[in-house]
Amino acid sequence: MKKLLFLALAFVFLATAAQGKTLKMALDADPVSLDPHVQLSGGMLQYSHLVFDPLIRWTQDRNFEPRLATKWERIDDLTVRFFLRKGVKFHSGNDFTAKDVAWTLDRLKKSGDFKGLFTAFAEPKIIDDYTIDIITHEPYSLVESMATYIFPPIGEDTMGKINDMRSQRAKTWEQAKAFLDAKRNDKGILSAEDTTTYERMEAEIVDLGHEIERQERIEAFERELNA
Repeated sequence: MKKLLFLALAFVFLATAAQGKTLKMALDADPVSLDPHVQLSGGMLQYSHLVFDPLIRWTQDRNFEPRLATKWERIDDLTVRFFLRKGVKFHSGNDFTAKDVAWTLDRLKKSGDFKGLFTAFAEPKIIDDYTIDIITHEPYSLVESMATYIFPPIGEDTMGKINDMRSQRAKTWEQAKAFLDAKRNDKGILSAEDTTTYERMEAEIVDLGHEIERQERIEAFERELNA
């Protein structure tokens, strides 16, 4: 029932986003970001479980259940091997693979709120596209618990594209500011021709912002759709 509800919400979200409308959802607290790794809080974890999947998840009886990992096993005192679910795709069309888990682990180690939880973790070892060894510096009994925080939000390749768009938006904004400073007269007014040029630059900035937001929204919901 829960999965059907979220599938319905996701389809409504995508449909309304395409029409420029707003989908309202009730949460205990407003998420501070669409990025699940920005803040470690009850509200953000609630949001994360609504729109993403972790490797594994706690059940109500305090056991673990498979999500993006279908099974896992301890190899030695320092290593837990996770076998990943096949057939999961990001919106870009890229398959979800072990490299996305490794990328997410690296990202968690750099997150202001999460890095303290992941200091025990060493560099993971990718066995194949759907198998990854999560390794700790010393014996650590909470690997499975920490795996409940590993929400791959978007694929490594897709994140690179979004970062490229962010860089392009920042570059265009700097160019627009420089153009404005150079072309305004003593009264701060642009000529008609320069106004047209500046408005075109502004439109590009707005369009890039909308595309970045669209990609982030769709990626957030696609994880639940493909789980």
